[in-house]
Amino acid sequence: MLDDEDVQAMVGVHVQPAVERGVVSTGEGPVNAAFDTFEITITGRGGHGAYPHTAIDPITVLATIVAALPEAAARVINPIHPSVVTVGTIRGGTAENIIAESAHCTGTMRTFHDADRAVLQGALTRLAEGQALARGPPRR
Repeated sequence: MLDDEDVQAMVGVHVQPAVERGVVSTGEGPVNAAFDTFEITITGRGGHGAYPHTAIDPITVLATIVAALPEAAARVINPIHPSVVTVGTIRGGTAENIIAESAHCTGTMRTFHDADRAVLQGALTRLAEGQALARGPPRR
């Protein structure tokens, strides 16, 4: 599309809450990170809270994944490459005495280097699958 044009410059504009209203901020290179979303759903086996040994609790599995995300990102991305993983939603369960059938979270991953995107996505997948596998089948 731009092959036939004599492009001298390209400008992108984005709202930045850290910049004072009415001020224009400029800089060389990327200013905002790449934005990827993720969803994790853990399917367990629901049950009564008095009989946890007959259930697979997806909420505790998801909680371990969410708690491990910052460290997982810090251990696979070069520390001089900015990146961040944010969990924005967590859902699971409908009653205080019932072990839920499933738990779900959504979030974002932001990176400045293209290669880091794939590395971070892979680490997130391994973490989620590993934690789910570590729980194994329920005991009877």
